[in-house]
Amino acid sequence: MPVYVVCILERATFAVKKKGDTVKRVVVTGATGAIGRSLIKLCIKAGYEVLAIVHRGSQRALELECMEHCHVLRLDLSEYDKALDEMNSKGIETCDYELFFHLAWMAPF
Repeated sequence: MPVYVVCILERATFAVKKKGDTVKRVVVTGATGAIGRSLIKLCIKAGYEVLAIVHRGSQRALELECMEHCHVLRLDLSEYDKALDEMNSKGIETCDYELFFHLAWMAPF
């Protein structure tokens, strides 16, 4: 895991603890890639609730759906305007996310 990601998480965790908040939330797009999966595990270990945004057809999302403290939202990059409706329909918290890691990209396949 790159050092700057760990530093961002450590600083955010300190800032949240300083404010006295009990639930820390982070969003990760591209969550089924190697970096995304590692980042999610690191975030959960640091005490974050994770919203993992994955491609609708992803088979690797099944692993994330089994993780405690990880909520999976299946959306394509072109569908981000539907994110709030999808989150509301699944009962996923829609506000108070401290960090957003955008790792997704449009693949030509």
